[in-house]
Amino acid sequence: MALSLSRAGGWTLLAAVVDAAPETRLGIDIEDPSRTGFDGFDALALAPAERLALRDLTADLLPAARARLWARKEAWLKMTGEGLRTAPSSVDVLECAGLRDLGPAETGLPAHLAAAVALSGPGQDAGSGGSGSS
Repeated sequence: MALSLSRAGGWTLLAAVVDAAPETRLGIDIEDPSRTGFDGFDALALAPAERLALRDLTADLLPAARARLWARKEAWLKMTGEGLRTAPSSVDVLECAGLRDLGPAETGLPAHLAAAVALSGPGQDAGSGGSGSS
């Protein structure tokens, strides 16, 4: 079995793959947009292409977009096993195979929380995520 867990905003999200092949890797993450508004977040957490993708967003949309990218990044880094030993700003998660956003209908989480899942298994290449490809 492959398991991954994340907590944010008083909520917990658990993902599992039952009867997973030995090479199956799983990562899940949730993020509260209110935690992404600190000075320096973009430089610390986002790759250049991700910062570029956010450049035209209005201030009211920016926290949710940052949270979405951070949830994707954490899910990806959990799945690869790298975790935060890798500088988050060195990993571009805009278009990684096996990585996708999760909506409230799939998770049961409040709509304001961002959630993402990354899955790699037989026949899939987890890649490094460093170039936005896998």
